[in-house]
Amino acid sequence: MINYNNAIIIDDEIEILGIIEPILEEIGFNTIHKIIKSSDLISIYNDEINLVILDLFMPDVDGVEILRYLGEVKSSAYIILISGHSKNVLNSAEKVAQAYGLNILGSITKPFSINTIFDMIQNFNANESSKSIGKKTKQIDFSLAFFKEALQQKYFVLYYQPQLDLKTKEIIGFEALIRIQHPEFGLIFPDQFLKQIEALNLIAEMTEYVITEALSFFGSLKNKDLKKEFRSI
Repeated sequence: MINYNNAIIIDDEIEILGIIEPILEEIGFNTIHKIIKSSDLISIYNDEINLVILDLFMPDVDGVEILRYLGEVKSSAYIILISGHSKNVLNSAEKVAQAYGLNILGSITKPFSINTIFDMIQNFNANESSKSIGKKTKQIDFSLAFFKEALQQKYFVLYYQPQLDLKTKEIIGFEALIRIQHPEFGLIFPDQFLKQIEALNLIAEMTEYVITEALSFFGSLKNKDLKKEFRSI
């Protein structure tokens, strides 16, 4: 799985950096390094980097050379390649990265949707989590008591997927995605518990919980003096 600790974005277009950074912030990355000159990577890169988003065609050091460097230092970071060139170029670069033993998460052709990167990372972690807790989830007793405890202890958590106005490049809203973060069973996804919630007639209580948590989130944005109006999603 990708840990949401440290990420690096390498792109010589400031606008692209400005679009990707808030995506990673919303996912939950703690530290995000933005690099305009790819030659600066050597002074910034360390073993704690979890994600590298790399534009293949940088003006100073070619993206393939960066992949070679990451291979030489045996980087364990997951890598997303982006480029304004054809998909064939990206596919070739992926093969080069794999030959260096790197973890390629995927590649994206410019221009791209804001949701593309968000979904790529979230879906990967969701799939990995499902694999790791697959055996455990079979042992979960999705009983009334289980869900009552989850509501009372706030095991239900919301992930907020930003909605971007591509014309203004401003975030105009968020989609709230519910999960259960259980102390014993880890992260549990809605496809594993929603039917049980409905069968136990707890959907109204869960909906009220989601609305309360989402309003609290928006309130925190207001307290940070973010002078934007958000529409409900």
